Amino acid sequence: PYRVENEPEYRNVDIWTMRADGSNVRQLTDSDVDDFSPSWSPDGARIVWTHGSSLWIINADGSDAQPLLEGDPQKRYGPPDWSPDGEQILFTMSSGDDTDMYVIKPDGSGLVQVDMPIGHSKPLSPRWSPNGARITYFRYDRTVRIFPVSRSYYSVHAMDADGTNGIDIAVPVDNYPAAPPSSFGPSDWMPDGSTVALIQDYSERAMLRSVRPYGPELTRRDIVPDELARWYEVDGIDVYVPQ
Repeated sequence: PYRVENEPEYRNVDIWTMRADGSNVRQLTDSDVDDFSPSWSPDGARIVWTHGSSLWIINADGSDAQPLLEGDPQKRYGPPDWSPDGEQILFTMSSGDDTDMYVIKPDGSGLVQVDMPIGHSKPLSPRWSPNGARITYFRYDRTVRIFPVSRSYYSVHAMDADGTNGIDIAVPVDNYPAAPPSSFGPSDWMPDGSTVALIQDYSERAMLRSVRPYGPELTRRDIVPDELARWYEVDGIDVYVPQ
């Protein structure tokens, strides 16, 4: 599934699906609020997505849309990710300045907060590993003032699904004034679970990197900011990067 922005004056985003070859385009949602961050169930039968500040589930054919968790002005739910076994949905819940990681069953029961490594807070865009044993996420690291502006920097981490054995995958290193630090953005696992793809953002350009969190190998692919969206091959996997 993917999202499409409708007429510019409305700035409304909906969920659509299509085959990998571009055929069989189907619109699934059409509402007055933005629909984004869709995630397939492992069997391909359903999709969970962020509906405004809430989480909703819909059948893959667009039928039977149901709220999973209702948000409100004080509580927002972040991008969901369906577990590989189909039993849980991983997401973030934000309230005020706090953001925590949770799982919930697809029927709306079993809401549980996920523990995180000591010293880590405010996770963003958590993603299951393909076997469901680990989770990757990125988080705010710090703000650096480089005259005349301040810039926020983010780091990428992984942990076991129970919150133990946390590791750093990519962390900003401040070498300023020799060079501004890099910021690291959203990440996701390769299908075999050995590699994590992430964005490394410099002050003037960005790169798509693939990192083996539990091994020494690292490859990278440059992304030219002025180009249109492109496909990149990372460790034999095609990755689409929108600009």
